Amino acid sequence: MTFVHTHLHTEYSVLDGAIVPCELAAYVKELGQPAVAITDHGNLHGVIDFYKACKNSEIKPIIGSEIYCTNDEDNTEEKQKDNYHLVVLAKNNEGYRELLYLVSNANLSNFYYKPRVSMSNLLRHGANGNLIVTSACLGGPLAKHLEEITDENKGLTLRDTNQHAEKILNNLLASFKENLYLEIQHNDELKQIPYNSWLVEMAHKYDIKTTIATDAHFLKREDHRLHALMMAMQLHRTIDEYNSDNSMRYSEHNYVKSTEEMTALANLYGVPEAIDNTCLIAEQCNVEIELGKSYPPVFDITKADDYQDFLAYRSALRGKN
Repeated sequence: MTFVHTHLHTEYSVLDGAIVPCELAAYVKELGQPAVAITDHGNLHGVIDFYKACKNSEIKPIIGSEIYCTNDEDNTEEKQKDNYHLVVLAKNNEGYRELLYLVSNANLSNFYYKPRVSMSNLLRHGANGNLIVTSACLGGPLAKHLEEITDENKGLTLRDTNQHAEKILNNLLASFKENLYLEIQHNDELKQIPYNSWLVEMAHKYDIKTTIATDAHFLKREDHRLHALMMAMQLHRTIDEYNSDNSMRYSEHNYVKSTEEMTALANLYGVPEAIDNTCLIAEQCNVEIELGKSYPPVFDITKADDYQDFLAYRSALRGKN
């Protein structure tokens, strides 16, 4: 049995990820894991460096991004400061092109504090069958819509009091179908354990596959302090201020774990099949990037009489995609 990391942030998640692609590929090979994913926050900047590093180490690269998802439609004048995390992985080259579009369009048409992908856009592309999506972390739309309840006997539990989370889950399931996975994580967040329980409950209720991830932001456990210094810089805080604020502090668990460590965690949460499902995801993701070749955009200028009409045509076309 082996395991594949499908949720991981490199140094291209600027001041958030501390993993260098070439070091990652070499370490994953050392761990005996056959593949690894790149899922930087809201961008695909590191894809080529990551792809080359994986190929050089004979590791299968999985191309993805942890997108910021929003209910705001593109180009709306009034925007809400909401964004929810979802991990999106490309299954094939068509999926890679769709992911490039989603991330580019998020920067062009829905940037508000973060480059955000509208949920309607994501669901429309999900229906094409070229993308895999996982529920990601506690910043995801499912976790964000669960209400925390403290029970004297059970401690902290989560309830979907208005069925908002389940409605979102059903929308994702209707679009992505077998390409939707519910992601179990292990960290120091009090909400994570009851959230894992809710995810397992939903997996059984709707027959959705589970997966397990570390949401890795640094390579090894001993790199935790280095990552903490990076986060303190991002937040303009001293290291002591950062370490004392649990709302933004990453756990020491957010490193690239071995297969044995991940298997033990999967068993702990009662989802041993989640390990095999990480390998299933890796088997389905087969993006091949032709390196050393330029791909300039192709503009069909016969679609308009002059440049102003052509720009209007291109703008209208982009709005339909």
